[in-house]
Amino acid sequence: MNTAAAEVTPRSLQSSPARYRPYRAIHKALRATMSQTLLQLGQADAAFPDEVESALAGVEQLLAQMELHLNHENDYMHAALKERAPQACADFDQDHVHHRQSLAALRDSLALLRGWPGPREELLY
Repeated sequence: MNTAAAEVTPRSLQSSPARYRPYRAIHKALRATMSQTLLQLGQADAAFPDEVESALAGVEQLLAQMELHLNHENDYMHAALKERAPQACADFDQDHVHHRQSLAALRDSLALLRGWPGPREELLY
């Protein structure tokens, strides 16, 4: 029997009891939205202001969705976990600080693009 294959098989593919994954669907949806937004932004032609504005609005909507998701995780999911095990979310809390910093930086970039006085081609390419 070849045991090497079993050693490199990801845990998700190994036979095991079903595991509750509360974040799976929303994280999958967020990844899809990020991909769609990146594609829309990448395809926007700076020569067409409506195209650019639509893409920037998509980025703004994505950032708002991500902020709402972080708030929901903190207020509901992590709060419930912390009641049972106070240190259970320490790593998540650090991740969320980093996520909030990243969201703030992206909002700053979005404001820069929106307020740019010259041709946007310089910033989009």
